[in-house]
Amino acid sequence: MKKKVAVLSFNSVVNDGRILKSADSVSEPGFEVKIFGFEDNHTRNGYCKKRESGVTLDLIPKQFTVGVLAFLYNDVSSYLRKNFKIIFLFTLFLFAAVLLFSAFYLPIFVVFTGLLALPLFFLFSYFYRNKLYFYYLKVINFLIKITRKKVYDEHRTKAMYDKVVKFEPDIIHAHDLRTMDAAIKLKNKLGCLLIWDAHEIYEETAQIKADSKENISKKISSFQALVDHFITINESIAKFYADKYPNLPKALIIKNATLKNIPIEYDYRLHKKAMLPENQKIILYQGGFARKRGIESIVNSSEFYSDDTTLVLMGWGGIHNELSSMADRINSQRNCFYPKCVIIPPAPQSELAHWTMGAFLGLIPYENHGLNHLYCTPNKLWEYPNAGVPLLCTPMVEMKKIVDEWQIGWLLDSSLQASHIAKIINSIDQTSRDRKSINCTIFIENDNWETYSQKLKFLYKGFF
Repeated sequence: MKKKVAVLSFNSVVNDGRILKSADSVSEPGFEVKIFGFEDNHTRNGYCKKRESGVTLDLIPKQFTVGVLAFLYNDVSSYLRKNFKIIFLFTLFLFAAVLLFSAFYLPIFVVFTGLLALPLFFLFSYFYRNKLYFYYLKVINFLIKITRKKVYDEHRTKAMYDKVVKFEPDIIHAHDLRTMDAAIKLKNKLGCLLIWDAHEIYEETAQIKADSKENISKKISSFQALVDHFITINESIAKFYADKYPNLPKALIIKNATLKNIPIEYDYRLHKKAMLPENQKIILYQGGFARKRGIESIVNSSEFYSDDTTLVLMGWGGIHNELSSMADRINSQRNCFYPKCVIIPPAPQSELAHWTMGAFLGLIPYENHGLNHLYCTPNKLWEYPNAGVPLLCTPMVEMKKIVDEWQIGWLLDSSLQASHIAKIINSIDQTSRDRKSINCTIFIENDNWETYSQKLKFLYKGFF
């Protein structure tokens, strides 16, 4: 009888290459593997529930109440904080209307004046930038933070536990940190083996705050002895965990390598989507649009590109609108026949190499904010070379090590000055680029997913 493996993720999984590849690899030795995640806006209309490997996906549907609360605590609160002037004017208008209609009836005037006094007070303090306004925002942010935790983490932990416990797994393979609450409860209930797959240094992420950092550290310390096997993405991050959490098992290194691409002819889909001619050089950034990844700097650098070169951002994220405004400004200032910066939607994971191979260079401009960025080895580090596209990246420890060893690209200055980025890009000729492209092929031949798949299979064979 096959042993059951429950793979846990707090995302929708369908575009998470690492989780899907890991699950496919594990299914081969003879395990029944089921991935548990959560539906999002991209999966509610249907998704592939069974993969060719035999792995099944069981995504937990969104609940209406959770969606409403998430909207209130994220979208509405964000709007209120960003539009104080509109709120202020509306409040004044409402106050004037109440004053007018209650002139002949004192109780209405007293009640409405009392109701409006507090928001008027805080709105008034906003314009004078006094301490009360900032304390007010701190209270709002605190309430949003604890409610978001209640809405997302606690609800999802319970929903995942309720779903997985019915599966009765022999092994839990928990990806990232947020799944660990459910994973530990399942281990205590069922006595199953627990594998923790840490994709990052969670207490050292670029956006982390001091209180969250301390809480994460305490959380990992509390469960480290319960983990039976530990997986992470590179040697530097493995050393961090070994030094700080000595009760964790010795890390098995499973890198974010890609499946080796089958050679294909480029069909110009990237150029077509960006509405660029086939001979236009594309400098590509693919992935999430988030702060402290240097994306703003590379957008600014596009202003200085030669006329035959365009920056294409292919992805999604919270700063999309800001990047779009920056691109519009640069395109309007540069009097060129083709735009200097274009933003297009992300490509399906299964077709990514077909899109990426249209690029002249691939960018990984991460800023040095925290150890997680300093030691990062993102999927792009393999995805670009897998499509024969050399890299241009910042000299983070692990990325620099790979670029130097395999000669698959160029390094940016850590300052990420727009003019300096453009100078490097404009100086790279086709011959130099093609030489690095050959090195990319050699790198992928030697460092692709199959290498790490074998390590995973060997780990799981020990569970028979």
